[in-house]
Amino acid sequence: MYSHSASASASDLLLATIAAISLALALLALFQLLLLLVMRPLRERWQRRAVVRRERIRLMLNRTLASPYNMAAEDMRRFSRQSPEDVIAVAAETLRNLRGADERRLAALLQQCDMLAALQRSARRGSRADRIRAITVLAHFPKESAAGTLIGQVLAFDPDITLAALRGLAAIGAPPAFKDVLLLLFARGRNLPLIADTMQRFGEAAVADLKHLAQHPVLSLPGRIAAIQALTAIGTPECVDAVLSLTDDPRPFLRAEAVAALARISDPRTVPAILAALDDGDQGVRLAAVRVCAALRLSAAAPRLARMILSDTWWIRFWAAQAFWSFGEPGMAVLRQVSREEGEHGLAHQILAEKGVAP
Repeated sequence: MYSHSASASASDLLLATIAAISLALALLALFQLLLLLVMRPLRERWQRRAVVRRERIRLMLNRTLASPYNMAAEDMRRFSRQSPEDVIAVAAETLRNLRGADERRLAALLQQCDMLAALQRSARRGSRADRIRAITVLAHFPKESAAGTLIGQVLAFDPDITLAALRGLAAIGAPPAFKDVLLLLFARGRNLPLIADTMQRFGEAAVADLKHLAQHPVLSLPGRIAAIQALTAIGTPECVDAVLSLTDDPRPFLRAEAVAALARISDPRTVPAILAALDDGDQGVRLAAVRVCAALRLSAAAPRLARMILSDTWWIRFWAAQAFWSFGEPGMAVLRQVSREEGEHGLAHQILAEKGVAP
């Protein structure tokens, strides 16, 4: 009897607990619904007000930029009373479409209105969008005013903020000396084409770091490729030397990428490296070299390509044939000879037929 009574009490307690939890969850859901119903109109009203405020600021800036004179004192006071967050948002959007004198005038106006402190504060704190906008505007300020804040944001955990800060530093001509930070950025494996594009903006100042990244033993292959692409895009003699040094790297995949990058460099010093890569012991490196010969129409490679057009690897044969086609009439003569040796089912015969040339 006692055991049955205790069991019934436990069941009642469990049911009461479940009912209390269910009621609490229902009340919580009801509260969230009411909060949503109340906050949504408020948020929409705040957004409408922000649009009106920012449109007013935009009109003030456009009127100033359209005039040959500086902003009047009364307009300057009215402009200075605007919300810094709104001014930064409108300035970032406006600067994106400005160049030359108008760009400098707007940056000077922001400096006259003592926006530097607000920009520095917004660049360090706030949402991602707010920080990127502030960094974008700071990139139009003098180096001595903006460099410290931008260098600090290169260390940000968010890779998009880091990229924005790097672009800002490139714009003001203040390259960072942060090999470890750049390595971390490349190692994350995100936005590698954007990283390569950003790094090439530093020009020669970035060559040493890019070469370090391309050769780093623990960096991912996409990261190394991005570093090599940035080096080739900069294209200075030092960059050419850096890429050429990578064609002798002991790692085949890195040699292949370095050789492939030579197709984007117009420098006679690359020719010996390309010819040497045609005899590389790795098939991937040889394939990259053959493709470069086709892209550059490197007729000096004809003797080596004459052997490779008979290779056991189809892609090497294909690109060797494409290279001979790019050499003009002397190359077509080689394709015709190979076509006669291979017959109508050979690759050379097919390429000539596709090009509309009699074998």
